[in-house]
Amino acid sequence: MAGERSGQSGGVIHHWQHDTVSCTLRPEKMRCIGKYAMIVFILFLPVVPTVATQEAEIPYVVVVHPSNTSAGISRQDLKDIYLGRKKRWTDGREIVPVTLQGGRAHRLFIEENTGRVPEKFSAFWTQQLYSGRGTPPRSFSIEEQVLIFILSNPGAIGYVSPAADVNIVKVLPIRD
Repeated sequence: MAGERSGQSGGVIHHWQHDTVSCTLRPEKMRCIGKYAMIVFILFLPVVPTVATQEAEIPYVVVVHPSNTSAGISRQDLKDIYLGRKKRWTDGREIVPVTLQGGRAHRLFIEENTGRVPEKFSAFWTQQLYSGRGTPPRSFSIEEQVLIFILSNPGAIGYVSPAADVNIVKVLPIRD
């Protein structure tokens, strides 16, 4: 990027060139562009927090097999499922919970729905396993594996980030 300044026409002329684009602005035009830039900034300012807030509000989606008849799920049911206390769906099918091995969706899902940080959740399941009181949820390293597992297991339940392609499974809304 190259630039030059000169005192032509009673003011400083700003000139810059990048690749095949060359621009020259006089100070009076720069003030005008500054005003338009400020108007654009002010108009779009309310949109930025909204998008950030939406992402913060929806860090994960709960997904089940498409044949699951549930219309939604409560946080208490999620807690009971993921801590091994609820074992069957209302239609009698065995519940098969799955988790991600890490990431933002995993951390927030575990914290919000079990009341434990992921390390304490893992420690809980290690204790359950070695005391013979339960088997931890199956865990997958990537979201696509979670979705494929859920698609092949009618009783499965899991979670993925909202960016995941969930068209092949059913999303369950969480009821508080």
